[in-house]
Amino acid sequence: MSEFLCKYNITDIDEIKAVVEDLLRGVKTSRALSEEKDFQIKLVINELLVNCFKHAHADEEHPVHIDAKVEDDQLSFTVEDMGEGFEHESYNTGEMEDDDESLFSEKGRGLFLASQMTSTLEFNPKGNRVLAKIDL
Repeated sequence: MSEFLCKYNITDIDEIKAVVEDLLRGVKTSRALSEEKDFQIKLVINELLVNCFKHAHADEEHPVHIDAKVEDDQLSFTVEDMGEGFEHESYNTGEMEDDDESLFSEKGRGLFLASQMTSTLEFNPKGNRVLAKIDL
């Protein structure tokens, strides 16, 4: 059974900070978070939401949906936009190699970082919905 559950519909990029802070407040009602875990959650959610506004052109008519829950010591959330999606298979979300350029690339750096901070980062085939899980 879920210990914390929230849903948001975001229509403006300026709402992201408030949504992330509200979500974190909710998580903290059921779990104490280290500064590192707090940072990880903020970075991952912020990155996924900003990508929706940057690439899917989300707005009032095309909001971004986020559903989140804490269950079994894990934060699980889905972010979905109404955009056309993208070819997520072409981005490195695996292990970093010594010569990996993923951290220096302008495209995909945020997704790469998000993948390193989550236990799960799975896109639907279209690429407009992502499921992320972070161990708490």
